[in-house]
Amino acid sequence: MSWVKEADLPELPEIFKAISSNSYALELVEQLNEGIAFGSSSLTRTQEEAIATVVSAANHCRYGALTHGAFFRKHSGDSATASQLLADHTQADLSTSDQVMPGFSAKLTLNPANMTEQDVEGLREAGFGDDQIVSIVLVTCLFNFMNRIANSLGVAVPRPFTRSVGTWLTVPAAEEEWLLGADARLSVNLNWKGLEKALGEISKTTQLQVTDSEAQDTPAEEAPSDPVTETVPTEDLAGNSDAEDSSVCPQIDGNSASNILDTRRPWFRLHRLAHHP
Repeated sequence: MSWVKEADLPELPEIFKAISSNSYALELVEQLNEGIAFGSSSLTRTQEEAIATVVSAANHCRYGALTHGAFFRKHSGDSATASQLLADHTQADLSTSDQVMPGFSAKLTLNPANMTEQDVEGLREAGFGDDQIVSIVLVTCLFNFMNRIANSLGVAVPRPFTRSVGTWLTVPAAEEEWLLGADARLSVNLNWKGLEKALGEISKTTQLQVTDSEAQDTPAEEAPSDPVTETVPTEDLAGNSDAEDSSVCPQIDGNSASNILDTRRPWFRLHRLAHHP
């Protein structure tokens, strides 16, 4: 959902729905993504997603940051580094060579007029070849472009996806209001399944304590032999009950949740590329 009229193409990711009223431009933007990133560059998918995450964070693009932070986590298997890239890329636990890359992309994003030959030399000294340097520039520029589409047209992040990111995101990224918005208070690396299990155990313990207390005042022949524990609906931390909003309660584990935007891609060949390492 965005601030403009969209074509009825429910399979498309939100970012592409936002420009779907111009079918010609939509096709070109899809081809641009396919040709520059999603496994098409001379970088690894993890490196591509690291750039996309840092660029999106620098632009405060919520859609791009959550999406590509989750993609980085998916391809790297590293939640902590994904969180660091969203909060402060200088603290990210990357390889020696890859540590130079986010700084280059962040500078190109925030201060493009200040880029110098020394910035390129820094990448070369870190071990990147010229083809990889070109890829770093192109991927950086691509996601600056996509961020501006998302920010200017109000592209929304599906609420279940935001909640799922909140299950693995760590501080200080989890405390960034721009990143999780109203859902920030429920993140802080909560494991929802663990929380629900804990609440269930507390409920059982409370029920058993009450039952034991009642049993002491009840004749033995009247004491229930198999007390029934009543299931009490819980509310998530955003105040949504299971009954009214079960679809947004993160029953999704982090890995499957990161596919929400990735697997809804029947559009052209990017569906295939998005699933390749």
